[in-house]
Amino acid sequence: MTKFTTASLILAALSSAPAVKAQTVYKRNFGATTCYDVDMSDNPSGYYTTRAACCEQLIPSSDDEAYENCVTGTLDESGVGGEAELATDPNINKWYLDYDRSPDDLCSRICPDSSLEDGCGGHLHPNSGKATYTSAEDCCSAQLSYLNVNFCAANSMEADYQGSGGYYVDSTDHICVKDCEGAAPCGGILKGSSVTVFDSGDDTANIAACCASLSYDLDICTSQSTPDSVGSLKWFVEGSECKKDCRTNDDACSTISRWNTPYDDAEECCSKGLGYLNEDYCESRSDPATHGAGQLPETNLWYVNWQKSACAQDCSTSNPACDLLTANAILHETAEACCAAHLGSVDADQCETSSETGVAAADATPTATGEFYADYSITPALCVRDCESSGGVGCGGLYPRNAGVTSYDDAEDCCKNKFGWYQLDLCTVLSNSAGASHTDLWYADQGDGVCHKDCDDSGNPSCGGTPTDFSQPMYDSAEECCREKLGWINEDTCTLKSSNGAGAAAVGTNQWFVNWQTNRCDKDCVDSNGADGCRGVHEGSNVVMHDDAETCCKTHFSWINSEFCESRSNDSPHSGLFYPDQGAGVCHQDCDTSVAGCDGPPSDLGVDMYDTAEACCTGSVGWADQAVCSGASLASLSTDEYWINWEYGKCVKNCPKGEGINAACGGIANTWNLKYSSTSSCCSQPAFNGQDDDDCVYEGGN
Repeated sequence: MTKFTTASLILAALSSAPAVKAQTVYKRNFGATTCYDVDMSDNPSGYYTTRAACCEQLIPSSDDEAYENCVTGTLDESGVGGEAELATDPNINKWYLDYDRSPDDLCSRICPDSSLEDGCGGHLHPNSGKATYTSAEDCCSAQLSYLNVNFCAANSMEADYQGSGGYYVDSTDHICVKDCEGAAPCGGILKGSSVTVFDSGDDTANIAACCASLSYDLDICTSQSTPDSVGSLKWFVEGSECKKDCRTNDDACSTISRWNTPYDDAEECCSKGLGYLNEDYCESRSDPATHGAGQLPETNLWYVNWQKSACAQDCSTSNPACDLLTANAILHETAEACCAAHLGSVDADQCETSSETGVAAADATPTATGEFYADYSITPALCVRDCESSGGVGCGGLYPRNAGVTSYDDAEDCCKNKFGWYQLDLCTVLSNSAGASHTDLWYADQGDGVCHKDCDDSGNPSCGGTPTDFSQPMYDSAEECCREKLGWINEDTCTLKSSNGAGAAAVGTNQWFVNWQTNRCDKDCVDSNGADGCRGVHEGSNVVMHDDAETCCKTHFSWINSEFCESRSNDSPHSGLFYPDQGAGVCHQDCDTSVAGCDGPPSDLGVDMYDTAEACCTGSVGWADQAVCSGASLASLSTDEYWINWEYGKCVKNCPKGEGINAACGGIANTWNLKYSSTSSCCSQPAFNGQDDDDCVYEGGN
C-alpha cells in the first residue's frame, strides 16, 4: 500500500492544476522572517496551503510581533497582505495579558495592531499558549487582580476613565473621598484593588457606608467627607477650652480631628474633658451664647484676688468689683462666700466691702495668725510662722492668702502635712528655731561606718551636726542607730566609734565567726594570742557572728566533725576522737602524741570521726580485723583455741607467733577465722583429710 504524506498530497494537487502561478506560500530557508507567494515551479519543496501556516512554522511561538509582521507583510512584489486570513482567526477580538503595554501591565485585544487604538495589540502566535478572554474586564479580573478592574479595563481600551464615582477611605486624612480626579470630594482615581469602594449610586449613602467602616465618630467622618458641610456640631477639647466642630467665623468654632473625643454639648465637654477646670468658668468661655452672663464669656461669679486680699467678680462691665478672669479659679455665688472660703485671716465685713467696692490691697491687710506654713523659697525649705519678719525666731512673714497655702497650729503639724518626706523631729526642731537647733538624735554615716549625733559641740566627738539628708531615719541612741542602719558592722564596735569618734579602738564581741583561711572558727575578742579562740577583733564588713564555736562550726563546717572543729577553734589540745587510717587498716586517736597510743589530729579535716576505736573500725575500716584495728594488744587476744592458718596449711594455736620454742602459736586469728577448742577438732576438718594430729598441727619454726 502506497503511503502519502501531507507534502506529497499538496504537490500532487499542485501538479494537476493548470500551469498558472500557484497560490501557496513557502518559508524561506535562508534566515528570512517572511513567507512569499510563489509558483510551485520556483521551489518544489516547503509548501503551505496558507500564509498563516507558513508564518506559524517560521516564527518562534514567543514572538507575537514577528508573527504579526509575517502574516500581515506584503506578498513580495504583489503587495497583497494576509489580513484576510487573520480575519478568520477564531480568537479575533479576544483579550489577553500584554506585558508590553507601558507604563502599566494591561490587557490588549487580538486584532490588527493600530497603535493600540481601542486596545488592539496585534495577533498572537497560534502557539503562544496565552490565555484569552471575551472582554477586557474578564482579562483584568483574571490576570491583573491587583488593579481596580474598571481602571484596568478602561486603560486597556485606551478609554478616558474618570473613576467609578464611588467613595473610599483616604488613608492619609482618614475621611471618605470620591473615586474621581479633581477638587473635593474627589480623592483621586483608584488604581489598585485593595481598597474597598462604596458605590451604591447615591453620594450620601456612599459616604455613610464608607464612614461606617471607620472606627471613629460617624457624624464627624460624614461632615468632613461632605463638601460644604456645616460640621458635626459636636464639642471637643482644644487646649484648655471646649470648641464646637463648625465652619463659621464664630470664636467657638474649630475643626475636630478623629483623635478628639466628641461631646454633645459644651457642658458635657467641660465636665468630662476638662474636669480640672471650674465648670462655670469652662462653660462660659467655651459657649458664652448658652452659658455666659448676657451671652458674654463671663460668669458674674466671685473668686479670690490674692494681691488685694479680697474677692473679685468675673465680669467685664464698669462695676468696680469686676475683674474678668483669664485663668481657672474657684468660683462662688457671692463675695461673702468667697471671703469665708479663702480669706479667713481678713475681717469678714471688711473683706466683703473691699470686694464689692474694688478697694486697693492696702485697705485690706491680713492680720498675722502665728500659725505655721510651708516656705519653699528658703533653703532648706521648712515651716515658718505667719508673723511679721521682725516678730522673732521662725517668723517667715505673712503668708500669701491663696488656695495653695495652708496654715497649721504648730510646726509639727505643718511638717507632717507639708514635708512628709522629712524626719519629723528634725523638721519640727529646725522649723521652730529657723534652722538653729538640734534634735540630739542619731543618724547613720554609711561612708564612715558610724552613727553621728545631731548636736553642735566641738568637744563632743559624737557630734556630727545637722544631717544633710533630712529624710533619713534618726534614732534615740547610737546602739539603736548602729543596729538598724549599720547591721553589717559589729554593733559594739559601731557604738564605741560612734560615741568616741571614728578613730576609737575597736572592741570585740566575744562571738564567733568563720575563718575560711584556717578552716576553723575564731572568737571576736581583743586577746590575739589565740587563747580560748581569741584571734583579734573583726572590724567590719558583712560577717555573721555566732554565740559559740559549736554553732559556728555546725553552720559553716558541716563537712568537719563538729567536736573536732570546736577543739581546733578553741585551741583545746585534742578532741579525743578516733579516725580511720585506711592504708594501715587501723583507727587512730586524736590525742597528744607524747602519750602512748596517741597519733595527733588527722591530716584530712573532713575524715569521719568516732567516739571509740571500735565504732571507728566498724564504721570506716570494716574490712580489717576489728581487734587489730581497734588497737588491742596481741597478748590480750591470745586464747587456747586453734584455727587453720592457710599460710602454713596447718592448725595453729591462737597466740602470737614465736611464743616458746617449737610452740604451736601461729598468730592471732582474724575475726572471721573459725576457732576450735582442741587440735583434734581442728585436724578433723576435711582440709586435712584424716591426718594425724602430729602431722596437721603447726610446730613453731615451720
